Amino acid sequence: MTKLLITGAGGMLGANLVLDALAAGHRVIAVDYQHPVRHSRVESVTADLSRPGTAHEILGDRRPAWVIHCAAATDVDACE
Repeated sequence: MTKLLITGAGGMLGANLVLDALAAGHRVIAVDYQHPVRHSRVESVTADLSRPGTAHEILGDRRPAWVIHCAAATDVDACE
């Protein structure tokens, strides 16, 4: 069982990857800022990845084999 960390797990792409990873038998750590994943077989982490040091802390504590980065800024005006 591979340990996967999926960022942006509350979004459409991330949520689908969480379900696919669970179906494939992987251990899943789901990271999201505003929409935590609530599933009995998922370790859910609420975090602001734009804050310096947050990603380093999460990766150091959980030590996943793979990271699938799906988190993104979605506020178009703020991105400009």
